[in-house]
Amino acid sequence: MSSSPDLLRTALAPCTTYAFDLDDTLHSFRAASSAAATAVFEYIVASTNTENPTLLHQPGDKAAATTTIDVPRLRALYATILKAKTANAFADGATRTSDDYRKERFAALLHAAGLSLADPPSPSPPSAPSSSPSPNDATDELELESSPYLTALAATYKTALRASLALKPGAAPLLRALKARPGRRVVVVTEGPRDAQLWTLRELGLLKETGGFVDEVVTTGDVGRAKVEEGFWGEVLRRVGGGDRVLRAEEVAVVGDSWERDVVPAREAGCVVVWYCEGGGDGAGAGEGRDGVLRVDALDRLREAVETESGV
Repeated sequence: MSSSPDLLRTALAPCTTYAFDLDDTLHSFRAASSAAATAVFEYIVASTNTENPTLLHQPGDKAAATTTIDVPRLRALYATILKAKTANAFADGATRTSDDYRKERFAALLHAAGLSLADPPSPSPPSAPSSSPSPNDATDELELESSPYLTALAATYKTALRASLALKPGAAPLLRALKARPGRRVVVVTEGPRDAQLWTLRELGLLKETGGFVDEVVTTGDVGRAKVEEGFWGEVLRRVGGGDRVLRAEEVAVVGDSWERDVVPAREAGCVVVWYCEGGGDGAGAGEGRDGVLRVDALDRLREAVETESGV
């Protein structure tokens, strides 16, 4: 269910800047990252003892000795690690790259599976029990950088991610319609390492510098705060205003898929908010109108409102 075209046009009329979330708003991140992670899991399984892929933990650990290294187990371990490692929404990413984050996660995965960083991975020494995931175990940065196996895993992830990238239906026509309107700017405000998000936008052909539509990109690493943290949107408005001008919140339309991370913080900051609830959403907290939350279940709904207002 979407807000009516008239309601969308009226609420969006004052907006000069459209701030889009990237992951699962403009492109299908969950599907792409899941495919990339699966490629990593398959690489690990293939490069371990494929004839008898059994985790060897501490001597005498009969339970661990019967645990196989397979994709479902690695996926379960990785889910726990991913949740812990991304809790800060990459707000510390000003000096870290996507490879840094990925190698850290993969090192934690190998540790949780009882494997070393060798290529092929070998059982961890008895002093490093790994019967359960340990996402917070620190791994020496030099070891992360120098491990050929982690480098191979990161490369495998990136290759599979590239092959799986796909724009959301209607994303390109919507951005094209917005750029056809005089005085309108398109920015991407996203959680994630800056280098990874710029890479994704380039691969998708969305950056202005490569003939796309996006004028500017702001990441949580740039701001040093997660989207849900106080002051995040104030800093974004300052950054995308241009020169010494700070954009007024009511001039900005924020479009995102997450109620908690996109809609609520931007709404509290005073921005016009469009909740992209693909497929209908669950309706939780959704309202309509300038003081509520606009909603679209497809990006084409937003494009239709934009084109009608601009006379395209």
